[in-house]
Amino acid sequence: MKVTRKSRHQKILTATRRRAHIAIDKGVRAGLEVMNQRAPVRTGYLRSRNSGETDGQGHGKHENDTPYAFFQEFGTSRMAAQSFFRPGRDRARRVIKQEMKIVDR
Repeated sequence: MKVTRKSRHQKILTATRRRAHIAIDKGVRAGLEVMNQRAPVRTGYLRSRNSGETDGQGHGKHENDTPYAFFQEFGTSRMAAQSFFRPGRDRARRVIKQEMKIVDR
């Protein structure tokens, strides 16, 4: 069978997309792990509401739906910030970037 340029490019594109989905999934899981490690614990409710998910279309997200998560993350005039969300996001970005570098090799 003759391999045409179009089919070769299509295979490369499919493999890259597959790798990106895997990288995003690993990144979301790594970010969620950091969020859970760094979340301040008094009752455990803030930590229990951390979640991360991917949609299978190359998108991932972290969430925390507690009403006071914002204040923990950024602080107030009376309380210093106890950042847990941004370090998780940063870790997720690093993992995704590292996983995508593997494709170049």
